[in-house]
Amino acid sequence: MDGGLEASNSPGLPLGVALRRLIDEMNRNSIRNLLANDEGKCFDSLEKISKCPAANVAAHLFLRKSRLFFVPSLFVKYAEFDSQLLEQLQHHHIATEIRMAALAEADIIHQCVDVLTRAEIESLMDTPKMRAKGVAFKRSSRLKDMRCCLIEILTKSQPDELLETDAAFLRIELDVKSLYHKLCDILCILCGGKWSQNVSPPRIEEAHDGHQYYRAFRVSEILATFRTPADHFETNAFTGIAPLLWKSTAGVELAVDAFRQSWEIHIVSHAPRKGMISAEWVRAKSALLNDIILAGVDFPPSEEVRLYMGEKCTILYIARSALAALANCAKRVQDLPLAQSLYLKCTQSPQGVSLKIASVCHQLALCYAQRNSPMAALRLMEDTLSQSISYTAPFSSTNDFFRFSDAIDGKTLMRLADRLAIERTLQTLHKPPFRWNAFRGTKLNMLRRRVIQGVRCGNRKRWSRREGSCSVEDFALEYYLSALGPSWTGVHCEGSLISSLFFVLLADMRVPDGGGDDIWRYFYPCRFREVPVDFGSPKFVSHRKHSLSELFHSLGSMAAQAVDAHIRSKYDTFKDSQYGELYSSFPVDTLSTVARALFERKALIPLMHFMLLECSTSGLPDLWLWTAGVEASSAPSLRCVEVKAPNDSLSDKQRAWIHVLSSIGVCVEVCSVTEANPKESVDRCG
Repeated sequence: MDGGLEASNSPGLPLGVALRRLIDEMNRNSIRNLLANDEGKCFDSLEKISKCPAANVAAHLFLRKSRLFFVPSLFVKYAEFDSQLLEQLQHHHIATEIRMAALAEADIIHQCVDVLTRAEIESLMDTPKMRAKGVAFKRSSRLKDMRCCLIEILTKSQPDELLETDAAFLRIELDVKSLYHKLCDILCILCGGKWSQNVSPPRIEEAHDGHQYYRAFRVSEILATFRTPADHFETNAFTGIAPLLWKSTAGVELAVDAFRQSWEIHIVSHAPRKGMISAEWVRAKSALLNDIILAGVDFPPSEEVRLYMGEKCTILYIARSALAALANCAKRVQDLPLAQSLYLKCTQSPQGVSLKIASVCHQLALCYAQRNSPMAALRLMEDTLSQSISYTAPFSSTNDFFRFSDAIDGKTLMRLADRLAIERTLQTLHKPPFRWNAFRGTKLNMLRRRVIQGVRCGNRKRWSRREGSCSVEDFALEYYLSALGPSWTGVHCEGSLISSLFFVLLADMRVPDGGGDDIWRYFYPCRFREVPVDFGSPKFVSHRKHSLSELFHSLGSMAAQAVDAHIRSKYDTFKDSQYGELYSSFPVDTLSTVARALFERKALIPLMHFMLLECSTSGLPDLWLWTAGVEASSAPSLRCVEVKAPNDSLSDKQRAWIHVLSSIGVCVEVCSVTEANPKESVDRCG
């Protein structure tokens, strides 16, 4: 160890290299001794570190790496060991942390003030706390100037002044406390003055040690996330969501009760000791939340919640998340039937079960299998997935079948699991026929091209427009819609529009040719599955040659109005099923209009043939545009565009799809977006 330290201090080595070697050469047992609370051996390593030149930096790195700074007893003994080194280390450490806190404070306050209205800013400045400080607030006719003035008042303290006193460590704690109270004041204004101390985040405990600073800084980080939506049950989500919900015109008391239940449930469900919870406690806590879910009480979110948090952050969403946490508590106390009932109650809202809930139910099913109850595990999986309309959930069950298939008697399930895995492998390894060799130069010259100019934003990946910034595809879409006229509409979909139309036309191709009950069970091994296992693989066509031939012959003999009626009928028939999730992202009017435009150009059936052979939409053009408001008896116009930014070129798959679409009569062109004036593109972001 000593030899290594001397080697790392050779004058020819840069300081950074010497420090890295020092950390690598330190005795690794020092960290193990720290974890084992063996303080004596830990100080042996610290004594060797102190002999290094730049010992303050090296010790700082070691202390941060081993979390020694937040162990008060070791910190005091280390101070007795070398007070001068401690002073250097403490000064260096606190200077870094103060700057971090100052940056965090400025950023958090700036984000908070940006959502305040003029009346809310004036209300904040008229509070007794602000009047006691004697701050001078400049009222202005511009809301932007008022916000800037408020930000300047809230961030006027200079963090470097804290380093001039001996009690710098205590001052940094007070500074973070001040930041915490500032944020609470702003949140109070956002909540309409309904901030309640009883349901606010935990206050900082009055303990003068390193843990106090850590807790204070964590609270400020939690408050910084109050504008971020959370799709799962976390403390920081409820810290911000519940106060903002209180601004709703109704349901304030219910929101407070749900938040109190959620907060307590979260703390206990993540507690390290199982003895803190019991099955009786879980049943008692689920009463209020269960009533909210069953009654469907769901107050609409306020404007701030809808703008920054999304539509999901409502009372019902909070109650369902808290109920899921209760189910986690029941699982921890090994009451699997109670956990199962609570998980399934979370699915009784109109939104249906989420993929996260389905995944948790799969884990619960695995617990059943480990307790030698495999059939109960299967029933739980099927009951859960039967309530889900998600297309991806049934496919995610393949691994779950494998994980506990050994515990189930019989070979039937194992054969079905093998079949699912084989079909998924075929879909992954299938080589599309469009991956041809490179195109000839004459083919490249035949492409229709258009060049438009735009101005980039600061991050170089966004383009400025009249209302803010956008991607290069949306920039080109806005250009085409303004150039073609008000009768045109379009979407940036990259092939999802055509794939949705493909799914609608093939919605009733469920059973292979000549299939009976045995074949049905082969292609639909689970009762919660509504999509055949070979869907998306090349075997799908060979299994249904006769049915597909009849479908294309029937479409070819129809009129345009009959095609429109056929698509609308298929759309309405399967829209509430698991299969309907494949095309539900587009309305039926859009799919019908695009289908009629392709049908009038005799391109619908050839395009479906290519889709069946390719089994992929990768490479289809970015933009699809058509004339809207056209009657069923008329032929809509259609155009698709592949958009390319500067320094971007067409791939072979994109060239192949452009060639296919052009050969069947679809108007396709390539739009290249170039910079109008690169020197002025840095600050031209709306």
